Amino acid sequence: MATADPTLRSLERMLGRDPLLKDLLSGTPPGPKKAGLFQPDVDVVEVDGDYLVRVDVPGVKLEDLDVELDGSRLIVRGRRNGDRPQGAKVRVAERGKGSFERVFLLPSQTLAGEVQATLSHGVLTVRVPVGEAGRPRKVGITEE
Repeated sequence: MATADPTLRSLERMLGRDPLLKDLLSGTPPGPKKAGLFQPDVDVVEVDGDYLVRVDVPGVKLEDLDVELDGSRLIVRGRRNGDRPQGAKVRVAERGKGSFERVFLLPSQTLAGEVQATLSHGVLTVRVPVGEAGRPRKVGITEE
């Protein structure tokens, strides 16, 4: 899924280098999840020049989430615990549990000090602002 926007093309190239994130760019659904493990679904979109990383984390408590910036990498970690009553006999178990980590490569023009994360209704949203230097701009042509 290629785009004409140079900033998004740059992000696509960076994300495409990370084997964990190639599924976001391939246009094909990711492979089957391992039974019993929790792997949240992710969307990366651009809104008003900023990137939004939206991670579905239903059942994950705020204190079990961690968002970290490490250079040009955005790292989202968390843990979803099982919530079965003690002594319960499991008949069907499709809801995954356990720890997860997702890593996103960010453009070099990211304004790291302005990154914000919010959790609402089971969706973690990380807003990654991109500075003016990272946005496309028209270059004037002069005649000699």
